[in-house]
Amino acid sequence: MSVGTLKITGATDPKGAREDLSNLIRTADVAETPFFAMAKKTTGPKNVLFQWQMDKYNAVSRATVADGTDVSLASNSTDFTPTNTRALAKNYVHVSQRSTRVGFYTNDIQTVAGVPSEFDRSMARRTFELRRDMESVLTSNQNGNFTSNTAKTKALGSFISENGKASANVGGTGANTNDSATDVDSNFRVTAGTTAATSVQTTVTLTETEVQNLLESIYSQTGTSGDFDGIIGVGLKGKFTKLAGTHTTAFTAAGARNLQVNREQDDNRLISTIDVFVGDFGRVRLHPSTFVDGDLGSDAGKAGGYFLNMNGVEIKYHTPPTAIKLTTDGGGPAGLVRSIYGLCVYNPLEHGRFRTATT
Repeated sequence: MSVGTLKITGATDPKGAREDLSNLIRTADVAETPFFAMAKKTTGPKNVLFQWQMDKYNAVSRATVADGTDVSLASNSTDFTPTNTRALAKNYVHVSQRSTRVGFYTNDIQTVAGVPSEFDRSMARRTFELRRDMESVLTSNQNGNFTSNTAKTKALGSFISENGKASANVGGTGANTNDSATDVDSNFRVTAGTTAATSVQTTVTLTETEVQNLLESIYSQTGTSGDFDGIIGVGLKGKFTKLAGTHTTAFTAAGARNLQVNREQDDNRLISTIDVFVGDFGRVRLHPSTFVDGDLGSDAGKAGGYFLNMNGVEIKYHTPPTAIKLTTDGGGPAGLVRSIYGLCVYNPLEHGRFRTATT
């Protein structure tokens, strides 16, 4: 061997060898935010507490009137159909915020693979995280409240509740204090149970009857069948798939078995998913979410979900997600991303829900 030959004896030889570091940075957690993506965004609250009106028609009447009967004009007359069927709905705004700071060494001197600017990258990530925060807030069971100069918006689980709010049997023992001003009026509250008359199905085993019951209940309130978007936990999404899966195994004789498979398949492919449920009273597009009912804990959240008429839901912005650069005083760039918003559910009777949490 020639003494003068330069050879590589290790991964870092010879001295001064540059590292081959790719500019690729991969983030695995990129959870989708289906409710945030689909809900209408409008300009809205000019105050911390904002309001809108709900209305409904009177119940049908099968009464008849005798010939020649006059309408009584007395102040206590029951001859006049009630006209005051409206009710006010109220909600508070919510402030979601993420901030970041990068030291001047890191931002100005260090060169990191795949990161032209640590501060710009950090602000972009805070913006993405803010959107997930908003999804988690809006699809939770949070009650509307204002205490200690801090507002919390009333979320889906608090609107779509038989109590008009998320009490312990809805939001669990950790349900936050409710401001009664945001309670849903008693004439516009959904019902809960396991029958066809209930818009909040509470067993969620899941059977086709439960799904049809929920859709039938919404239809009985609105009188129309339509398209819904199902923002549902990943566990509930799996149960929908099983509705059309393999159901029947029967033994007809010793060693003989009949297996019924209700899935499309061929020699090298098995399709096992349901993305749309079409029932007697409507069509539901299913969107799995890792954030829905997250305040109830991962297990209960995975098993729950909402059937929403997205034409009846809004995210009202006072301030849409906005990046703000902060003063630094020389320590390095700093900034925050903030949004001030509130949830508006036009009328809870247009929607339904699957819920499992009771404690």
